[in-house]
Amino acid sequence: MTDEKREKKRRKDRERSKKLKEEGRIKSIKDLDKREQRNIRKKWKVASLEYRKIKSQKGRKKVKHDRAECYRKLRKSQKIIEDLRNKLRNSQRKDRRQKLKIAALESSKERLPAETPSQATKINKLVEGFKVPEGVKRRLVLEEALYLQLKENVQQLKTQTEKQIAAKIISGKILRKQYITIQSVLQEKKKQ
Repeated sequence: MTDEKREKKRRKDRERSKKLKEEGRIKSIKDLDKREQRNIRKKWKVASLEYRKIKSQKGRKKVKHDRAECYRKLRKSQKIIEDLRNKLRNSQRKDRRQKLKIAALESSKERLPAETPSQATKINKLVEGFKVPEGVKRRLVLEEALYLQLKENVQQLKTQTEKQIAAKIISGKILRKQYITIQSVLQEKKKQ
């Protein structure tokens, strides 16, 4: 209902009650006898009590509404806090993993000797005490370098297909034959 309509209705009600009072249908409380005054005042009392009760319930509804809103806000903030805690835990885990990786790298650096011997040094130690021609020594150094390079390249491969391709390239009949002869020699030495 708009304000204009409400005001119009109130004006009509006032005019009607004024007309009824003039006709004598509605008497004011001072015109009534004592008993009727008591009855009307009793009715007023009951009506005002009911009105106050309704008003107080509306207030309680407002309190309930406000309380519910507070709980909603609380739940929302608790969810935000939980999400932030999860993000913090995840970042702490990542941080721990990174620290472990760094520690592993540092320990692997420590494990490496300060100077790794060259292939020539390794071969010289291997053939020490034997009379080996210089050409054979150079060939052994080259084979050792080739072996180390192949080993390093294979270790750097990541996917299974790359490893399969490398295995096909490196393997062959000659290598297989040499591997079998070496294995048989080693088995004979074990038996003796």
